[in-house]
Amino acid sequence: MPTGYTAGILDGSIKSFKQFATTCVRAFGAAIHMRDESISKKYEPRVPDDYYMERLEEAREELQKVKDLSDAQIIKNHKKELLDEEKRYKKRIDETLEAKKKLDTILSDVHKWTPPTEEHQEFKNFMKQQLDDTIRQDGDTSYYDDELRHVQDKLRSLEDEKKFEQIATELRIRLIESAEESIESYTKRYDEEVKRCDDANKWVADLMNSIEKI
Repeated sequence: MPTGYTAGILDGSIKSFKQFATTCVRAFGAAIHMRDESISKKYEPRVPDDYYMERLEEAREELQKVKDLSDAQIIKNHKKELLDEEKRYKKRIDETLEAKKKLDTILSDVHKWTPPTEEHQEFKNFMKQQLDDTIRQDGDTSYYDDELRHVQDKLRSLEDEKKFEQIATELRIRLIESAEESIESYTKRYDEEVKRCDDANKWVADLMNSIEKI
């Protein structure tokens, strides 16, 4: 049974080694960008994905925006982020407490229930263990409590006018570092993408040159 690469030989659309070799290029990584194209379509040079350059430009814009922000705007933006975090943690605490309440209700009933025979005691123990494990994992608010306190401490610190400039400076430094890290990361990824394209195109070019000699 012919494959997608040899079928053309049998139906007459592929009549030479060059045509066959050109078709088989699709099976290799150098032509991965054409994997969804028709097998008969001529090879097109691989070009860098726009994704990395677009992210790089966004990071550069973010860096400039941070540098242009006033101290007051930096504090305002940070406060909004903290208030959003506070809201999320409070919601998670409420959800966790509600879940624990439901689990505790069933657990209380399990404790009250008397197994009909000694042979059913293991069944009761199993139910209790299942509920205990779930309460321990999904009914504990300690993590959210700690995070909430941490966020609220930060919010209170923003009200201290004496620390306003210091906090704004620290935030600006962190934002600049974050943007610069993104620029460095996406520059590296874009350069790697360009090299992958160059290597793939060279691989195909070398192959085609070799084929021409047959």
